Amino acid sequence: MTDKVNYKMSDIKYNCSNVNICFAVDDNYAPYLKVALYSLLQNRNRGYFYNIIILHTQLSSDSMKLIMSVAKDENQVEVNFTDVSALASGVDYEINTYVSIATNYRLLLFSDMFKAYDRMLYLDCDIIVDGDIGKLYFEDMNDSLAVAVEETDFRQLGYCKKAVFLDKSNPYNVDNYRTDALKMKHPETYFNAGVILLDLEKCRKEFDVEYVFGVLQRAKYHYNDQDVLNIIFDGKVKLVDYIWNYHNNVEFFCSLDPKIYGALYTDVRRKKPNIIHYVSSKKPWNEIVPMGEYYKSYKEKSDLCGNIDIGREGKQ
Repeated sequence: MTDKVNYKMSDIKYNCSNVNICFAVDDNYAPYLKVALYSLLQNRNRGYFYNIIILHTQLSSDSMKLIMSVAKDENQVEVNFTDVSALASGVDYEINTYVSIATNYRLLLFSDMFKAYDRMLYLDCDIIVDGDIGKLYFEDMNDSLAVAVEETDFRQLGYCKKAVFLDKSNPYNVDNYRTDALKMKHPETYFNAGVILLDLEKCRKEFDVEYVFGVLQRAKYHYNDQDVLNIIFDGKVKLVDYIWNYHNNVEFFCSLDPKIYGALYTDVRRKKPNIIHYVSSKKPWNEIVPMGEYYKSYKEKSDLCGNIDIGREGKQ
């Protein structure tokens, strides 16, 4: 690839040998996206072309340089920074907990902006990819609209009977929150949206972005746009192995009393996950966390990559 950043998303419809990947980021998370992207590129199958789309609103030039530093010398890789300011008002609403508003931008994948794409893999920024991402991207989706991994946090939350809320008022436990609050008919398939493969072609046949925004604005969800995606894909998602979105806190729970928490996660624990997801507010860049050594190792290597010059940003 060239040393200049390509900012404007192409209308070219990529063929089956392309891997289309989307992140959403703001300036605060740019350093962590740099590490995530570096880990992804270092472990990729180089037989494919990787189209990396980074959604943002007014991302600084310094952040773009930082992210691009890990991709500038990589062949068969194109990075597109796409400003979604014009559309972001539809997903800009008050969010719960510690997550960034940028996480809601993944809902824009259902807009006409992505009409040239049949398949897209969305990834959160707080991950490390320690395997070939192409194996997930080319997963057989069968008749499903999405591929994801079970939200394993619900296991311990259910055991503790922790209350969660809809519209910050009515309390639920995590079990009846899914059935009674979200009205899910298949609550057992509730997934974590930090790693989600989408069949956009099938999605466009079933709903449009206005419908998605309508679900988003319907309530103040406890788990933000993750709840929205689970409502939309209720009964239409294929769950895959935990190696593709391995929550680092599984290691913490397994270190506790094996008769209680450990037993909840016996079937979840994996020795060699392909994607490590640093869930919760405790991250490897601000706390000592389980599996934080993976992040630190990739960060040290990514820091050796130099910055590049950038050009002007294209308009959508």
